[in-house]
Amino acid sequence: MAHDISSTCLAGYLLYQLSSEDNTVARKAASAMKHRYYSLLFKDAILKHPDPLIRKEAIESAVYIPDESTVLKLIPLLSDMQNQLTVIHTLTSILTSHAGLTPILMNVYKRTQNPLEKNTLRIILAYRIEYLILKLSGPQSEMVKSIIAEIIAAGHLSSLIGFLNHNHDIELENVLLDIVKNVLGSKNSANHEFSQYLDERILHKLALTKTVQIKPERPHQSHPRRTRVLILLLAVIFFTGPLLFAVIHRNELAATPWTILAKQFILDFSFVLIYYSFTINALYFVLLFFSATGSIRQANYARIKKNTLLFERNMMPSISIIAPAYNESATIIESVNSLINLWYPRYELIVINDGSSDETLDKLINYFELVKVDILFREHIKTQPVLAIYRNPMFPKLTVVNKVNGGKADSLNAGINIATSEFVCGIDADSLLEKDALIRIASSSLDIKVETAAVGGNIFPVNGCSISRGCIEKYAIPSHPVAIFQMVEYFRAFMAGRIGWASLNCLLIISGAFGLFSRKRVLEVGGYLTSSGQYHYDTVGEDMELVVRLSRYMRENRLPFKINYAYNANCWTEVPEDVHILLKQRDRWHRGLIEILSFHAKLFFNPAYGKLGMLSIPYFVLFEMIGPWIEFQGYIMVVLALSLGLLNTPVLILLFIATIMTGTFISTASLIIAGQEMRHFTFREVLKLIGFSIFENFGIRQFVSLQRCLSYINIIRSKSGWGKMTRKGFTNSKQLHV
Repeated sequence: MAHDISSTCLAGYLLYQLSSEDNTVARKAASAMKHRYYSLLFKDAILKHPDPLIRKEAIESAVYIPDESTVLKLIPLLSDMQNQLTVIHTLTSILTSHAGLTPILMNVYKRTQNPLEKNTLRIILAYRIEYLILKLSGPQSEMVKSIIAEIIAAGHLSSLIGFLNHNHDIELENVLLDIVKNVLGSKNSANHEFSQYLDERILHKLALTKTVQIKPERPHQSHPRRTRVLILLLAVIFFTGPLLFAVIHRNELAATPWTILAKQFILDFSFVLIYYSFTINALYFVLLFFSATGSIRQANYARIKKNTLLFERNMMPSISIIAPAYNESATIIESVNSLINLWYPRYELIVINDGSSDETLDKLINYFELVKVDILFREHIKTQPVLAIYRNPMFPKLTVVNKVNGGKADSLNAGINIATSEFVCGIDADSLLEKDALIRIASSSLDIKVETAAVGGNIFPVNGCSISRGCIEKYAIPSHPVAIFQMVEYFRAFMAGRIGWASLNCLLIISGAFGLFSRKRVLEVGGYLTSSGQYHYDTVGEDMELVVRLSRYMRENRLPFKINYAYNANCWTEVPEDVHILLKQRDRWHRGLIEILSFHAKLFFNPAYGKLGMLSIPYFVLFEMIGPWIEFQGYIMVVLALSLGLLNTPVLILLFIATIMTGTFISTASLIIAGQEMRHFTFREVLKLIGFSIFENFGIRQFVSLQRCLSYINIIRSKSGWGKMTRKGFTNSKQLHV
């Protein structure tokens, strides 16, 4: 009895809050009522509420009241343009679980004269094509044939194509093909879609031939203004040193032999490298401090959050995982298997096949027994055309999208358009998430008081690990030295860098291999940067650029927010073991950085953007973009100074401390921070990683700096694109285009 009274009081309280002048409170009340007090929410007054989000909650509550009166009440709401998709999805869900209500919709469809209502009802009936086909032999067969013909004429073909491809009843097939032939004459678009997706045996009956999608050529983009600025900046970098030397030694220039001046210049520039190394390592020490405190704080929060609490209904936000795939046949099945078995209460997986030329799509269709379906979605962000969407009711979380090739960012935008969740999670299709990675990265939003615009997780090399059915059975560091160096680098970048930047709320990089973004905010800023989108600009650093643009947007609109980082949410991805491929990867990374900083040049030392303009952006310009040129010149001068005997013991010790000892300490500290939560590696493996953190300073670091200088030249030469890569895959080797 007491329970009934408290429940009634709660229902009354939520109804009262629905009329609150605070939209946020009213929306939360509607959301809370949707799953429990749906009969109170699905009322005419609330369905006409001025707030479209509250109307949306009321419409969605109808799935819990699947009867004739509910269906008839929903149909007039198809005219609500702000919630039309919601009405369509709700009616489709009701008819899917209660097929006996479909005739109600059929009768309304044949009776209505309203063009908008007729079009939307046709879309819903297209989802129920199998039900209609089963009624072809019934008493209403003529009406059913008429509806199917109208569905075909309107171009809603996916469900019919899926049925025909899997049907084994030849008599039924012939009946359907007769309907198709009567419509095909004037419908060239229908011919084209049938030619692409129907089996060749059925195409032969229709006198059609199989067609193959041709990859379009993307136009080359040139940026003459950016090129001029980069050339000018390069000139400043090279001539600043000699000019400063001339000013400092102006009284000695005339009387001192040029050989002595040259030696003095070499020695002075060697000290510049020492000062530069101490400065950047001092910044790393500051970040290391914030990383250590931030990781401890996150670990404490993680211990408080019980799994039973996190899996309470609506406790965690819903997530749409978007995995772009271009020629990923070597790893796609293992990766998708891992992603559809994650430990998370509410999520969907959208795999985007970006016009692959290998067997990526065929493997997905065959392995998961997918069929082509019609999915209605709004194209909020302009992308290359979506060609087909595939699903299988046996795998309700999985959606596979086939689209015209447009690149990774374009694929992510297509996934965002189709996604239905509060957050979108971009992940590389060749990556594996740990079982609890999603719950860890999403639950970090519970630890902060402001809105989480985005949150990133850890990326580690999967090379060396044992994989079975999309899961890591045994963790191990890579055996190849090139991959081990990258593992050390990843530990340092993520543990000593990104946790620290996140603690300062200045994080600008969330790896494209594993990142979580607010879908609402991503749509507001126009999605990932592409030439197809509203900014008409391409970049190979789409992950960082989106974070910068989100940070910029939130600050410009004075919205409290945080770009967060979850140090205990792990994603494992394959890293290159070939030096040539590694350098190509680093070339893309550095070109992407320069493109982003050029696009957002307005932020550089702009106090209006707070720490973003005064700390984060200047750091990336001074130390990441042009820093390699300073290092490169410094190394040349040190080599010359050593060969000329200009460096004495104290100077050599300073160089050793500035470049070797501090770098090794930071790498070791990063491993210690990671070790609080990630105990995958043995003590011997950790020692090996520390050893490599020392050896990387003798040639590897300098080699990477030189590559970054070459990347700077490449972007001046207008080099673009990702280039060819070779990926071994989790079980075999395969060449692919990324």
